[in-house]
Amino acid sequence: MRRSRTLSVVLVAVCIGALHASPARADDRAASAETPVRSAPFDVAPEIARLRAGDRICADDQPQGAWRRVGLADGRHGFVRDADTQVVPGDPGHPCTPSPPPVVAVGNAEVVAVATPSPTAPRPRPERAREPAERHLLGVMFELLPVGTVTFEPPSADGGDTLYADSLFAVAVAPFFDAAVSPYVAFGVSPQAIFRVKSDQTSEKSAKQFDFRFRLTGRLPLSPRVRAFARVSPAYSVIQLPPLPPRTTGSRSNPQGFLINVAVGLEVAVLPNLFIVTDLGYQAGFQGSADGDTRTSYLHIGAGFAIGL
Repeated sequence: MRRSRTLSVVLVAVCIGALHASPARADDRAASAETPVRSAPFDVAPEIARLRAGDRICADDQPQGAWRRVGLADGRHGFVRDADTQVVPGDPGHPCTPSPPPVVAVGNAEVVAVATPSPTAPRPRPERAREPAERHLLGVMFELLPVGTVTFEPPSADGGDTLYADSLFAVAVAPFFDAAVSPYVAFGVSPQAIFRVKSDQTSEKSAKQFDFRFRLTGRLPLSPRVRAFARVSPAYSVIQLPPLPPRTTGSRSNPQGFLINVAVGLEVAVLPNLFIVTDLGYQAGFQGSADGDTRTSYLHIGAGFAIGL
């Protein structure tokens, strides 16, 4: 009789504790597609993290409308679109999988202990920071070229002196495409057109320069939204000279040849698929023709935007 009374007291106490505990539970889920984690259940709420397809998460068992609350590896909580998650089989190593309840002996009877549910979802175990997503970028840069030189070297048969002159303030536009081969390396192309190519010591019309550039970019994530990069761009360059003055006989050929461009800069994500890009760099050309070598070099600073593909 005393043993049965003791067992009854234990079961009543457990039931009372379970009734007063919060019923919140957590589900073991996975992201079904790449999706942003937002600070609130709204599309305009700030993005605090990003899940890739297959990432396992600890989420509330009930959605809040079209959204579901999830726990992040660093202990924060956010909201994802419920349609972008799916239930996955339990993993004994996953923090959402409950441990088997311990068995407690009361006298000669054995009672299964009932754990009081936590009012919040279990905190995921710390994990290594995820690598940034591999993204192809399509965009355009607008460059200012405030400082540079224009060098003219006559044919060796003429025996003239090489002329060096500062360039005028030039401007350029350069569309680009970067194909990411990893989160840290991308190959791409970026044709560039430079206007007002001219030395400050001549009165003739300005020339134009067209650089057909390939480029190799190395990236370094500074934060979830900001990446620094360094870039080298070999190119084939053509300087389109202005027409000869009226009543001038003869013709001249456009200088062309190798060019190298190096730059550093930042890529800042202002939206999940929109980036602001800034850069600072230098380029040196080795263009030449039968009429003599006309070489240009410029320091450039620019800004533009890109769309993630």
